[in-house]
Amino acid sequence: MAKTTSSNDSWRDELLKDVKTIPKVGVPGNIVVFGDQAEPILLDDRGRAIMAAATYGSGKIVAFSHNGYIKQFREGKNKKFEDLNRNIRTWLGMKEGDDVTDASNIKEAAEIPKSGVLLVAGGGDKGKKLIPDVLKFVREGGGLLCGVCPWGWLQKRPRKTIDDMVLQGILNEVGLSFTAETCAAKKEISAAESKEKAEISHLGRALKAIDLDPDSVEKYAETVTENAHSIPDKCFEKRLNAPMEKCYEKCIKKHKDCIPKGGKKRVKDSRGRAVVSLTTGFLEKQAKMGKEVKAPGINDFPGDFEEEPQLQCASVIIKSARKERHSTGYYLPAGKVLTIKATTTGEHLDDWRVRVGAHSDNLSGKKKFKRWPKLSVVKRLEAETKISSPYGGLIYFESPKEAGDLTASMENVVEAPFYDLEDPRSVQNWSERRKAPGLWADLAGEHIIFTLPAASVRDLEDPSEGLRAWDDVVKAHHELRGTNPSGEHRQRIVPDRQPKAGWMHAGYPIVTNMDIAARDKFILDGKKIRKAGNWGLFHELGHNMQRKWWTFEGTGEDGAQHDVWKKKAGIALAVYAQLAHHFGWEPYKKVFRQYEKDPKKKQPENNKERIVLWIVRFSEEVGRNLVPLFDFWGFPHIEEAQAQVSGLEAFLPDDDLTALAPERLAEIRGKYNIQT
Repeated sequence: MAKTTSSNDSWRDELLKDVKTIPKVGVPGNIVVFGDQAEPILLDDRGRAIMAAATYGSGKIVAFSHNGYIKQFREGKNKKFEDLNRNIRTWLGMKEGDDVTDASNIKEAAEIPKSGVLLVAGGGDKGKKLIPDVLKFVREGGGLLCGVCPWGWLQKRPRKTIDDMVLQGILNEVGLSFTAETCAAKKEISAAESKEKAEISHLGRALKAIDLDPDSVEKYAETVTENAHSIPDKCFEKRLNAPMEKCYEKCIKKHKDCIPKGGKKRVKDSRGRAVVSLTTGFLEKQAKMGKEVKAPGINDFPGDFEEEPQLQCASVIIKSARKERHSTGYYLPAGKVLTIKATTTGEHLDDWRVRVGAHSDNLSGKKKFKRWPKLSVVKRLEAETKISSPYGGLIYFESPKEAGDLTASMENVVEAPFYDLEDPRSVQNWSERRKAPGLWADLAGEHIIFTLPAASVRDLEDPSEGLRAWDDVVKAHHELRGTNPSGEHRQRIVPDRQPKAGWMHAGYPIVTNMDIAARDKFILDGKKIRKAGNWGLFHELGHNMQRKWWTFEGTGEDGAQHDVWKKKAGIALAVYAQLAHHFGWEPYKKVFRQYEKDPKKKQPENNKERIVLWIVRFSEEVGRNLVPLFDFWGFPHIEEAQAQVSGLEAFLPDDDLTALAPERLAEIRGKYNIQT
């Protein structure tokens, strides 16, 4: 096993002398430690640095991921920080009575002192031109104490990245980097636990250890993967790309059997998970940097070309009125670099994103892999953007919520089968377009879009019947809810070899299994959909249509899974099925429309208010007191509802469902004086 001990370990002992715990100040961010002369000092529960230290030339630097720690140092009033603050002063070479120089008051290089300690609280936004001078000050023996909440800094500057921060530019030179992540720490941070985690939390040493011994990947994979994911792109490209590339190449060469595949060849042991995790992190960074990288094993899933396809240039114009994922009808082969030149009529081009790959389920953290965990690569658009994909995939543009058009030219793409009922040209050209070489296809109705393997649609002569059937399904959901489907983005359905949750799950997109592309279960068989339906996808569409105002805690599955019943399959539907059976669907429509008309201030704010309002509104709509029925099924907060609808005739049916619990039925009847 490769050793990762460092001669800098004594720094941690000096800085944490007599320190047992340090309070967590606010919500700190994280610092990635990668330099040879840098060390993690205080770490969160996942082993990511909140405080780090480094030497640079003859000087020293202490950095925190929250400026609240700098405030504690300056004020010196909180005894919980007394030992740490004393150790920082000693380590930075401060003597009794010495004070720091506040860098916020420095405007010119000549104002930087010749010695002592500079203090930077915040990102140092006004000091970009002083970065070389500050580094010279430290290199020649000065000290730097700094801190910023990086994720908070980003929140106030939505057009910027961590790489734009002045303090980030200084720290990068000494082997440290802020990230946009938040820390995972309890109320206090343990010095002893920090010392234990520090051995494997140093990214630079972890990469060297795997390079020396690829079998150590299990020990260091989490450190490498998490830090590679979170470290800002420019810092990664300049400082870490080369060592991580060596690490990746050695791991793949040594652990070829850890490439995820379907069937019995799925990755399921700790070594395999470590290799997959490390590989995924590296490939994603390379792709966002626009490098030619291709993951091994993708011919298994999501697919690869048997022969090199002919690449072309293409242009698209996208008109957007809302936040939405827009199909282009083009495919990027794995390992090829997509170059985009774009303009927008909206306010900010960088509010748009380009996505390569429809499979957006992230499987990171799963115990088994039937495919690579992250098949979709996303990047913010610039006037010119380069992006690649290790896996290949359909190309999408994702719009912000503000309306605006996007005009984009694309290089190195291939056509994919594409059909859109709202695009007459695609309908007219389908007989030819279905033969396009792209490996996946988008077929769109007015209100729903299916992404399917291209092979499954090449023989499909007319997709319109199936798409119109599904449009009617979506419209039926909106008709029940009282909303207009044209005012929302189109629903999306994507089949995947390994959905992240169960056989299928709701979301944007809805993700299901690959069986919907099989000939005997083909999802665009319009006659079959109208005759037999598709319970699973109808169900997930229903989830997508839910409003938080009438969805209760514990009732995400069909709206009614309370503690007493939620472990019993099917019971969740019971009360809603009874309401529909005894009163029809019209009351649902009227109640849902009341919610849609509610001003924001009238919307229920918590679970109790949601339950009470639902019971009261439905009771008033049907003219019966429904509290006994909801009480039967164990809903909480029924007393508050009863106070509002007690004047209505009580309702508790004697039907097949209540007959399942005769004792409970008798109890509730007696409670509300309901005569049989």
